[in-house]
Amino acid sequence: CKKGFMESSLFEHQFEPNFLSFARQKREDMGCPSEYAMLFLDGHSSRLNHLALFELAMERVFVLCLPSHATHVLQPLTAGSTSGS
Repeated sequence: CKKGFMESSLFEHQFEPNFLSFARQKREDMGCPSEYAMLFLDGHSSRLNHLALFELAMERVFVLCLPSHATHVLQPLTAGSTSGS
């Protein structure tokens, strides 16, 4: 795997030990283990892994896929929701 290169199987194997375990723990810490979480992804084809998306749905995680090559404009957390303007 090249540095900075993501493929579908790598995405599938990385989100379980990283994102899903983090999301579970964060919801437990906040006292709302059955609430939904949201994951923002760019539109790269490696994120379109059906098994990974199914597991996210089973874990009560909404996935919002931003259009490819547009995340620099649409990044939700830097485009205004947490900025001071």
